[in-house]
Amino acid sequence: MPRIHGKRRAPGPKGKSHRREAYLDWAVIALFNNAVLLTIALTMPPLTILLPVSLVLGLGIAMGAITVLHNAGHHRYSQRYWPNMLAVQSAVPVGLWVAHWTLKHRIHHRLPAAYPDDAFTQAGGMLRLHPLAPHRPFHRFQHVYAWFLYPLAWAADMQSQLRYLITGEVSGLRSRPPASRRFGTFVIEKAATAAVLLPYVLLAHGIRLLLFLCVATLFAGLLVGCVVAIGHINVGLEYAVMDSSGRDWTAYVVATTASFGTGGRFLPWLTGGLTHHLAHHLRPLATREELRGLHAQMAGQGEIRPGLRVVEFRTLWAALHGHGQALKRLGVLPSPAPSPDRGYAGSDAYSSPASA
Repeated sequence: MPRIHGKRRAPGPKGKSHRREAYLDWAVIALFNNAVLLTIALTMPPLTILLPVSLVLGLGIAMGAITVLHNAGHHRYSQRYWPNMLAVQSAVPVGLWVAHWTLKHRIHHRLPAAYPDDAFTQAGGMLRLHPLAPHRPFHRFQHVYAWFLYPLAWAADMQSQLRYLITGEVSGLRSRPPASRRFGTFVIEKAATAAVLLPYVLLAHGIRLLLFLCVATLFAGLLVGCVVAIGHINVGLEYAVMDSSGRDWTAYVVATTASFGTGGRFLPWLTGGLTHHLAHHLRPLATREELRGLHAQMAGQGEIRPGLRVVEFRTLWAALHGHGQALKRLGVLPSPAPSPDRGYAGSDAYSSPASA
């Protein structure tokens, strides 16, 4: 199992600005999603209108998962469990499990894109998302079919939830949380979701609203899958980073994390700051303004280490294009043989810096 040593905690943001920003984002997203749900429940338009409107809710759900759930996983609403859980369930009532997702995301931040510790790199074998992952013949087409799997992100999360509920296992987690805590938080969070959705279901008399939610979650899965995946699976990223003192956590994060569309204001808000993905990994509690400053500082340094630069794409579309190229290369190349004296085997799929 890989280890990354030398991690140094960057100083957190000053004051409570990160909490103010998180609560403001929550208020906007919760108001938007509940307004859409209430409007549909009260009017119940025909399917010709209902299906397009479901894409609007899908955007809201994606924003909630990328922003509100993400903030809750970093305890930006409170150090206590309850405020973070209630923020998510009130803004994104689609069955998310904050206690479970927080554990997975904590490991992701400790070892981003590390196979197999980071659950993000596994994808059930259908996709090859890391140079050390097993290679199968059908992976050569993954750059084509991956986009059709991303909408199933919600179903994959439900499967992961059930596995954790029954076994207590999370990739990269050394110890299993007590069954009482797993079952307790699971029941509490599902009950909270049901409490938020039940009035809308009763107003809408059921089935059509559930269809509306299904379409919305599929579209949200596509958006979330794309935004999250481009940050760690892209051209220009390198998983074999070493220095003379051993494994360097900061250098590893720089080498395995890409940023995109950092010049504007709207896209960083829409994606909860994940446009500045590298800066977020180095300072998880930073506000978007602080992330912007940290990114500008790193990007202006040139090489952070000899041969190591910040990977950045000018636009979201360029990052998506690079992600497709990375999927194609990972699908064609066989698994590299791990070297006993290196933390991660390299791959010439990521030998050139991104310059889109």
